[in-house]
Amino acid sequence: MLTFFHLDEESKITKEKLIYNFKTYHNRNIKVLASKIFRITGAGFFEFQEVYNKLLEQVFATIEKYSKERFQEYNFVNFFWKDIKLQTLNYFNLAKNAQFKFERKLSELEFPRTKLQEILWAISSRRAYKESRLQELKAKITSENFLTPKEQTYVDMLFGKGDLFSKELNYNKRIYLIKKIRNKLFC
Repeated sequence: MLTFFHLDEESKITKEKLIYNFKTYHNRNIKVLASKIFRITGAGFFEFQEVYNKLLEQVFATIEKYSKERFQEYNFVNFFWKDIKLQTLNYFNLAKNAQFKFERKLSELEFPRTKLQEILWAISSRRAYKESRLQELKAKITSENFLTPKEQTYVDMLFGKGDLFSKELNYNKRIYLIKKIRNKLFC
């Protein structure tokens, strides 16, 4: 594995040195593989530089996979190139499929149009129902002989025609009047 990256066992191995040696000694192979993946995934979806960078990023994952998952009996060079190719293709195919699904739904407007129409219809029907119900209740309250004079005074105070916090209506009396009005309206 070290000979593939042209590294010595005595020198300290860093990620930067590993990538530098990989790019230096295998640049032609990297570019060939990147252009193959670029053609496979379609030129319109991803930039060549993006594919190239993803290949370089995938180097560490492939080395980890080789060392941890008991692939030592396989030839490292063959394993390395096949794994890096498969992992990069998987990444770009997943991204391409997700993008394609999103664009298809967006272009067809299949989901948003129907759902949005249903939501708008539900909101408008609820709003219309609430407004009509409110008009009915207001008409019922303002009709003559529906409320007692004391209740009518309190309703007038609620609508701003009097002092809501006057001394004649204490807290308990207000609660009592609200309950009576509610019972009359909804019974």
